[in-house]
Amino acid sequence: MATEHKKTEQVVVGVCPLCGKPVVEKAKSYQCSSNKFQKNDDGEWEMTEGCGLKIWKTIAHKKITPKIAKTLLAKGDTDTLSGFKSRSGNEFSTALKLEEDGSVTFVFDDRDDDSEDEEEE
Repeated sequence: MATEHKKTEQVVVGVCPLCGKPVVEKAKSYQCSSNKFQKNDDGEWEMTEGCGLKIWKTIAHKKITPKIAKTLLAKGDTDTLSGFKSRSGNEFSTALKLEEDGSVTFVFDDRDDDSEDEEEE
């Protein structure tokens, strides 16, 4: 029996800030629809065209929802999010930032709480 492959409708989560094409939801990531991949002879996948924008659906053990991905694409960063886990298993909170090259980085709030949050009398 032949296996049927159903063409699934791709969910667009935003516009790619690198090339302006739609960013779509894939199985493990949100990525620019311009990205095209080809499997090499050694079985590894290689990007053959596109801008390379990719936001992984799991970052440091935290699920990145379509809402978070939309915010990253629209604003370039997020508010502080909780639920991340370090390699040693410690939980932490951080904001995410979409860099100019399309990579996603952590933005830790390293302000000294006493310096800016003093109450006025």
